[in-house]
Amino acid sequence: MSSCTYALDVIPLDQLASNVDALRVAKSSLEKEAETLIFQIQRHQNASTYRIPAEIFEMIFEATLEMTESEWTGWSFRTLLKLMGVCRHWYTTILNYPQLWTRLDASLSPNIASLVIERSRGLPILSFRWNLRGAYDRNIEKIETLRMVYRHSSRFKSMRFQVCDEDKNNIRSLLESTTTSLERLTVQGWHTDIGDFTLSDGVPLKYLYLEDVSYGFGSQRLSGLVILRLYRESIPHSLKELIRVLEGAAAQLEELTICRSGSRAEYQPSSSITLPRLKEIHLERIPNSYSTALIATIYAPTCSDISVGEWDPQDPQDPQDPGPSHILDAAIWQPGNTQAAAFLGLHSGSDPRALQIVIEVAGVAIRIKVYEHGAQRTSFYFIRRQPWRLIKLIREFFFHHPSPLSISLDIGERELEQGPLDLIPWSGHLEALSLWYHDDSLKALEQLGQRTAAPNWSGMETMEDWVCPDLRSIMLRIPEEEDKRALHVAALRLLVQKRWSGAGHGLAPASQPTRFDITCTPPSYEELQTVEAEIRETVPCFTFCISRYYT
Repeated sequence: MSSCTYALDVIPLDQLASNVDALRVAKSSLEKEAETLIFQIQRHQNASTYRIPAEIFEMIFEATLEMTESEWTGWSFRTLLKLMGVCRHWYTTILNYPQLWTRLDASLSPNIASLVIERSRGLPILSFRWNLRGAYDRNIEKIETLRMVYRHSSRFKSMRFQVCDEDKNNIRSLLESTTTSLERLTVQGWHTDIGDFTLSDGVPLKYLYLEDVSYGFGSQRLSGLVILRLYRESIPHSLKELIRVLEGAAAQLEELTICRSGSRAEYQPSSSITLPRLKEIHLERIPNSYSTALIATIYAPTCSDISVGEWDPQDPQDPQDPGPSHILDAAIWQPGNTQAAAFLGLHSGSDPRALQIVIEVAGVAIRIKVYEHGAQRTSFYFIRRQPWRLIKLIREFFFHHPSPLSISLDIGERELEQGPLDLIPWSGHLEALSLWYHDDSLKALEQLGQRTAAPNWSGMETMEDWVCPDLRSIMLRIPEEEDKRALHVAALRLLVQKRWSGAGHGLAPASQPTRFDITCTPPSYEELQTVEAEIRETVPCFTFCISRYYT
């Protein structure tokens, strides 16, 4: 008989005592292990995490869900499940905190959606998102989820929809249900027309984003809008209709975005509205007649970010611009126009001595930046096929400002057919000049060595002086080709001799710049060091700079 047998009825009598002793030892060992485990459990329960108040955990869990939440996919229910699976304490805390159950999205099945609504315990539901991906994942169940949302529509504060053709009727019914608490609404039509819809009575909307859907803009719920974003077919075809919407929301509106519209409008200078809190205006890829008429109609004294684009000249899908932009631009940039002055921060309360105007031109893009005490205050962005026509208007607008302004001109790539650069009209006003194009740099080197009688800020002719006598910063580029580079070097030497040396001309030298840089390529840098040393004897700040990205 084997001694390993554990059946008590087969243990030999002479071995019984020793087996009893072994069992007693095993029992004692198990009791000690049990005591150790109980002690560890008690110590774990007394740990610092268990002493944290439930309110702190609730705040942490809310922040975690917000970090995992995206604009269109919404919050992740899996994140909530993972948090609940950490331990019983977290499970109980999450289950009993209704604020964590106030979000719904299209990926949830009707059973889960019902659980979320039940656990929210009547609180306002912060958001509902219906994106196409989530909807297609549950074609059979999605109608039931929408019906559930419909039954509780008065509790929702935010809704986002991407509408496809098969969902349009159900979503339109939901949008026209009792949404009395709704404050944020986003609706994107995906190649489908849900027809005109109007929200029920309720609290004023704060945020409205519409794309390719029609909306009844006569609703009183638009009076509290803070952000209005309209795209494509959602943009009113009549500018008058849009103006009525803006007038109704004038008290609170802070951001206006109008993008990708084929609507046309006639310029009517008499229809002017004041938007006292408007900070941002974005008008992109809409005809000049519409965007410029809208800009000319708005008076926004606190606006600091304005971008205005026209049809993309490189996009074959964009039709020809139907609006006479040069006529409308002339109306906006008419000297003394208070609306344009307000956009640029040049209203009566500003100190012109603290302002710096930077005009940047790159291809068809024009950007105007206004700095106050070194900090950017306003950005004004235009896209024009003929930018220099607008630049001339802007220049005249600034030159007729009652007080002198510090103006910087930064010209990047531009079309050759726009004509050669001419600094004479800028004379008496420029403090900084930066040029990217080689021919522009050569022209500047030639003109800065000339003298002219430029008008002052009051428009009166002044005594003859150097072109741009107040220029303090000059940044140019020199070509790599040897023959062209030689022309630039010769023009540079002649400029320095005329403008700053004062030798043999009987004319007082111009004021020294604080910065004078010319960018060159690495291969030509060593050769130009002799020229740099020569120029620095007269203009101490001059330097050649290497750019490895020079083209």
